[in-house]
Amino acid sequence: LWLMLLGVGAQIRPPAPAASSSARASIQGVVIRAGAAAGAPGQQLANVFVELKPGNVSVTTRADGAFSFRNLGPGRYTISITRDGFIPQDDPRRGLTFSGLTLNLTEGETLKDLVLPMSPAPVISGQVFDPHGEPLAAALVQAYMRQYTPYGPQVKIVKKTLTNDMGQFRLFGLNFGEYAVSAGYSERDRASAIGSVRLSSNVSNPDDGYATVFYGGTANMSEARLVHLAPGLDAGNLNIHLSERPRWKLRGRVVPNIAGSNIVFAPKGSNLVDANYFVRPNANGQFEIRGVSPGSYVLTAMAEGLSSDVLPISVANNDVEGLTLSMASTIDIPGRVVLEGRSTSNFSGMRVNVVRSSVEVHQTLQSPVGADGTFALAGIGPGEYDILVERLPPGTYVKSINLGGLNALAGQVRFIPFQPLQIVLGLDAGTVGGRVTTASDPAAGVQVVLIPDSRLRRRTDRYIAAFTDAAGNFQLSAIPPGRYTAYAFEQIEPGMYYAFAYSAEVNTRFADRGIPVNVGEKTTTIELKAIPAIETAGGLR
Repeated sequence: LWLMLLGVGAQIRPPAPAASSSARASIQGVVIRAGAAAGAPGQQLANVFVELKPGNVSVTTRADGAFSFRNLGPGRYTISITRDGFIPQDDPRRGLTFSGLTLNLTEGETLKDLVLPMSPAPVISGQVFDPHGEPLAAALVQAYMRQYTPYGPQVKIVKKTLTNDMGQFRLFGLNFGEYAVSAGYSERDRASAIGSVRLSSNVSNPDDGYATVFYGGTANMSEARLVHLAPGLDAGNLNIHLSERPRWKLRGRVVPNIAGSNIVFAPKGSNLVDANYFVRPNANGQFEIRGVSPGSYVLTAMAEGLSSDVLPISVANNDVEGLTLSMASTIDIPGRVVLEGRSTSNFSGMRVNVVRSSVEVHQTLQSPVGADGTFALAGIGPGEYDILVERLPPGTYVKSINLGGLNALAGQVRFIPFQPLQIVLGLDAGTVGGRVTTASDPAAGVQVVLIPDSRLRRRTDRYIAAFTDAAGNFQLSAIPPGRYTAYAFEQIEPGMYYAFAYSAEVNTRFADRGIPVNVGEKTTTIELKAIPAIETAGGLR
């Protein structure tokens, strides 16, 4: 399942389509199966979710794969497509990426015959065997993928499943890229996949089971054999053989000792919102977690109205003793969104997110915004958070965030009880346009990225990106005013430019390849030289 990045990816920020009583524009297109012959059965894809931004207008393709959007004002739009089992076919030279296709519409324009191809989503399949060479049912299989964030590179679990009665597994709905794959067999592993769901009585209870093993026969993810998924490439079937390996215990206590406390135990890089495995401390507040494979994990404790900070744990070749999870009262924060220079506005549909994110863990707490701009964030625990806003009104940006008199725009905020949150949206956005060349030739399909000033590099909405057209031209719109550095990359992994936020080495290496840009309300025009793909192969460092 392909998911468009919202809030945690670079923002391609179009201006608000101008309201006008003159002729309106429209878009007509079709979604097809990539590579299928014209007119072949199944070439057109029905039931594809097509979304147009700004405006958050969506339609579903008909049986013939067709869709349309009408009554549009002039401006810059992004179309995204989603369907189970398929992903958009990446074609940067057309401006089509996994995040969508960006279009410019003029007043009264009718854009016809737009063709958006989708490819079947790749699959990883295989079989898991126990130490005796027998197929292992109900073993947990997980796929991991490296993702780039402004906090550092994260290895995230992107898919998990249990093996069937023949020990077989199938991880579907993936994107193209490189994955590490692991298999584990324990009561905890099984619970993390199915939660409280009960399996049939003929499925054996694994108890402590077997230690986690990565494809390639190693217990260490850094030594795992990676699975490469690419168009036209068959990854084959993976065989993963579990073995008897040492496992370890974690012991500690929760304070204060509150009846009904839960401890979340999860691998490093997990999204705590999706956590399914919990441990209960005993009557003295003490806990023990058995059968832990070597690796990196996180712990956090919670009870009614209480929560601890996230505690990272590294397990090597011994038990880990003396852990303490200190809980404190959670906080409820009231807030309001206002639009600068406007006394009234309708903010329905917006969401305010507070994100506790690092290389170890990710957790998002959300609140919808009322029509009058009010919202309430509940149950915020100890720790540092970033504050982000989703579904902004077209042409606006987050100009300032005030928490009890403190400027919270840069992030890493610790919330204070009874301190209200005010988010101000600005309308004075700017535009940057220009041309990218290789030598003296226009560079088509090159990604142009504005990297924000160092103070705001934790904010994903300050990274502004777009692709050049066939003539090497680009336009970045609705850019928050401020200082940026512009780069043009011939080829780069999704989100890799976030390395500018945390790597001094990357900033030094590309110091002479970027162009400083001071964005105001007026249009700024720049010329860029494309950074060749060979210089970014394998990473920016």
